[in-house]
Amino acid sequence: LFDTNEINYVKNDNDDFEEHTNDDDSPIVTLPKQDYRTMHASKVLGLKNNDTLRAGIVKDGDIISLTNHQHHQSYKKNSSTEKYSGYITDEATIQWIPEGKIKKAEPTKNGDPPGSLQITLHSLFRPEQSNRNIKDYDNDDDNDDDYNRVRAEHDNNNIANTDASSRISLILALPRPLALARLLPMISMMGIQHLILTSAQKVPKDYFGSHLFRNTNEIRKLLIEGLCQAGDVNIPNVTIVNRLKPFLEDDLDDLFPRDEYARVIAHPYRQMKNEFNQTDTIIDSSSISTNCTATEGSNMNDGGPQASNVLRMDDVIFPIRNENSEKSSEKKILLAVGPEGGWAEPFELEMFQSHEFQQITLGSRILRSDVAVISLLSLAHDVCARKSMKATVSD
Repeated sequence: LFDTNEINYVKNDNDDFEEHTNDDDSPIVTLPKQDYRTMHASKVLGLKNNDTLRAGIVKDGDIISLTNHQHHQSYKKNSSTEKYSGYITDEATIQWIPEGKIKKAEPTKNGDPPGSLQITLHSLFRPEQSNRNIKDYDNDDDNDDDYNRVRAEHDNNNIANTDASSRISLILALPRPLALARLLPMISMMGIQHLILTSAQKVPKDYFGSHLFRNTNEIRKLLIEGLCQAGDVNIPNVTIVNRLKPFLEDDLDDLFPRDEYARVIAHPYRQMKNEFNQTDTIIDSSSISTNCTATEGSNMNDGGPQASNVLRMDDVIFPIRNENSEKSSEKKILLAVGPEGGWAEPFELEMFQSHEFQQITLGSRILRSDVAVISLLSLAHDVCARKSMKATVSD
């Protein structure tokens, strides 16, 4: 992945900068010899001249601290190349540029790069433009089967393409800085739209003094690391919240409208032996119900659906969206994951309940943050994809 400001430039006769492109007007990026991407192309991929690879130009999300309403710009943008932001290609070609005593334009015997690496980004496209256009088929009697087949492919592809970038958002109680550094690439690898890093009763305040928050470009680099693995270009938005309660009261509904997102909070449950019959009893400390104003599967005459003692991700109830909306069948989840000891009982759980969060669990085990987050994101993506597809078929 590349930043837009890494696209090369040459000066013209008027000393104005213009894009350095080849004959077919494809942008070119040149990476120095010691760049980690150059080393990866040489040592791991073993690329030779004219080999192809997948490459893209990142599309930045916002990094905002709600403590002082400060917007962090992680790198210097260049307006003349911003038009390439968010584009990707499977047909990028590479060219080695030997440096020093090395004459051959290929990796050395021990795998080191011979010099800098030039990458030409042919056939760039936005990921959402990869679907076949159903307008190419007329919906007439002679072509009805083809139309329905392509329409189904189009709908299913749309579901797949939006799965990682727009369906899931995450509220994460801040883990230890070292754990957060490990977790950020995993989160962007799984794919989310918005990441809220928040305080909680069990989160020490000095976690917010980490170098990751003093220099938010470090957060950006870690998110890009995960995107490289996933082959994605969209950096999620990041919001840093030092006070959870004011965020839920003042900002939650603006960022995640109730009629668009199923709000979900994850918390472990406890099991204990009933002293009278020696059977397992589930202790649900929060007693959360899902009294949403309008939800799929609910009966508005009986006051809304009542949650069982333990809900799983598959039991999440989604709000009913406006049928006239183009994305009425698309399901979204806002997932809240607490610190390793769980959310504070009962205060924080009741606070989330008051904002219509449905409590789910992965079981009675206390999990590390990275294990819990990745497991829950996997389940959330699966549920959203299946129920979005089901809603599309129903439509």
